[in-house]
Amino acid sequence: MLKSQLYLSLIHNLAGLEQLARCPDLVSFTQCLRQILRIEQVSDHELLLWLEAENSVCISPELDLFSRFWLPVAYKKQTQEVLWLPALNRPVQSYFAEYVTETRANLLASLIRPKTSLTALLNQEDALIAVEPSGFIFHLSRCGSTLVSRSVAVSESYRVIAESDVFTSVLQDQQLEELQRNRALKLMVSLQGRLRGKEQRLVVKWNAWDLCFIQQIKQLYPNTPFVFLTRQPLDILASHQKSAGWHMVPLQDQLRLFDWPVADCEEGGLLHYQQKVLQQLMQWMLHYSDLKQVLIIDYQKLPQAVEEQILPFFCLSFSTVELQLMTRSQLHYSKNPQQLFQPDGWKQNHFEGSRLTELTQQLSPLYQRLVAYA
Repeated sequence: MLKSQLYLSLIHNLAGLEQLARCPDLVSFTQCLRQILRIEQVSDHELLLWLEAENSVCISPELDLFSRFWLPVAYKKQTQEVLWLPALNRPVQSYFAEYVTETRANLLASLIRPKTSLTALLNQEDALIAVEPSGFIFHLSRCGSTLVSRSVAVSESYRVIAESDVFTSVLQDQQLEELQRNRALKLMVSLQGRLRGKEQRLVVKWNAWDLCFIQQIKQLYPNTPFVFLTRQPLDILASHQKSAGWHMVPLQDQLRLFDWPVADCEEGGLLHYQQKVLQQLMQWMLHYSDLKQVLIIDYQKLPQAVEEQILPFFCLSFSTVELQLMTRSQLHYSKNPQQLFQPDGWKQNHFEGSRLTELTQQLSPLYQRLVAYA
């Protein structure tokens, strides 16, 4: 019978895990695993059953060594468990969720899936060197934030975490006391933002709805500069009519973020709800817009503002070659790099005349106040 101690030794064996990650098929994987564990007599079937059983149990790893190879990719609020995947490549995708999906396709990631309790990790938080991000990107959605984050990720010197659901899930966990929640967030930022290879600094792009936690985030990272990305409100709403973002649909989890009664959101239909969301996001931004550590960039100033304003504001330095690569990447859609970018402004036929007037009256004053700080 294989023992749990073998599983613990395996997930801390960086050289062995790297060998397993290179295995092209299940036969070579199990052969390699038997050699690493020195258990030649165990069958493939027994080996896979053992792995599945161990994956289902929370472990208490040696966090500093463990996190050199493994990356937290999900936080389950119901059980306060953290799920991990191997950190095989730099996360340069448009969204961290895309990185997770691509990593799961690796045989190692599908067969060895450690999980830990949040408590076990917090007990070892002092074993890790805290990573202080060089910049935070906040946005109203559909404002060019993906273009900005992918532009920064062109340089191998900078690690970019784009819209991590782990951060949001920790911030939303009301079962945690405030101090625990703060400690947990900082730990997750340090774990996902752990610098590897040539990486020297970390930049985090937050989800649009994470603006509701901006006070807490600012208190935890008082020295980190913020970039706020804005856009004409009607452009944003027109984009969400084509494909609504998660926060633009009044489901229960979203309503908790904004602390609104369900009845208030049902009245007036979906567009009314989206208008309320956008108003709230802009108000959260406005509360911090006059701070010296905040830079406001409007969508119309992109992509030029990345090189001219955002990189210097975050104290990031690009070589001539990196700037050329970045410029070429900006010619393509950030969410679909194979397709050349074509501007797609909002069209008045997205909204009826009376609705257009109402939206303009409600949203334009907030937008004008925001861009006045730019």
